[in-house]
Amino acid sequence: MWKHKIGLIAAVLLFAAPLSAQEKNIGRKQPSAARAKAAEQGIRQLSLSRQIDEALANNPVLVELKKLDPKRHGEIRTKIHQQLGKLSAQQTDYSLADVMRVLQSEVQPVFLEKIDEVLPYADDDALKHYTRSFLQVMKFLLKQPDSSMCFAYLHNNDMFASATEDAQEQERLAIVMKVASVMQFANLRVLRHHDLQRKLPDEAQVAEKILAVWEKLELKHHGEQQREWLALAQIDGITAESPPEQQRFFCEWTHDMYQEVLANGDVDVLRYLWKQ
Repeated sequence: MWKHKIGLIAAVLLFAAPLSAQEKNIGRKQPSAARAKAAEQGIRQLSLSRQIDEALANNPVLVELKKLDPKRHGEIRTKIHQQLGKLSAQQTDYSLADVMRVLQSEVQPVFLEKIDEVLPYADDDALKHYTRSFLQVMKFLLKQPDSSMCFAYLHNNDMFASATEDAQEQERLAIVMKVASVMQFANLRVLRHHDLQRKLPDEAQVAEKILAVWEKLELKHHGEQQREWLALAQIDGITAESPPEQQRFFCEWTHDMYQEVLANGDVDVLRYLWKQ
């Protein structure tokens, strides 16, 4: 008998559905060790495949994505089957963090492409809700001792990358799951409530408003070091290899910018920023 539990998420880390598989060898004849191993592997793969399809069918975000973009949904389904099947074949005992890492790197980008595509066209309420959820995630990540997680989140990078020990990996797993739970409904609303025929504002229409926000933030982040980092950020000079304090500044500035725009209630500026 074997039992294996994993948590499954798809893409931006959309969900966490506990999955389990349990099988018994009830044959009268005992197979050889090689045959037994092959049989067990086959059972594992079949059970995993069924669980994946069940999880996909019960996830509201992916159900909505399937209605909206069947081709992309199919691509996500294929990638999940391939990557988790590969993981299961390579390791008999793998952790939830292992699953998260694979899906975050291989599946998440496919889903986020769709969110990036439709987000600027979201209805006002859905756009504001998404931005509020984003700010909630940013505040949560900025409270963490490791600034790299916040920076990785903003750039759709691996949030597990700098974890060097199992304990750190488990802590990050809890953080990633929290982020997923916050963003799930926000993603769902954007997928359900958008209009790709909506005319988006151009730079000329929002330039003065953005400048006003920028000037206000410069008053808040007015230190000489902060001004240097801001100039660096404007030329994409703050990267995943930059010092933690620079990454944290980038996250704080981004959080404050969206918070100020949201407080102003100007959805045109939000649409412009999310389009960039």
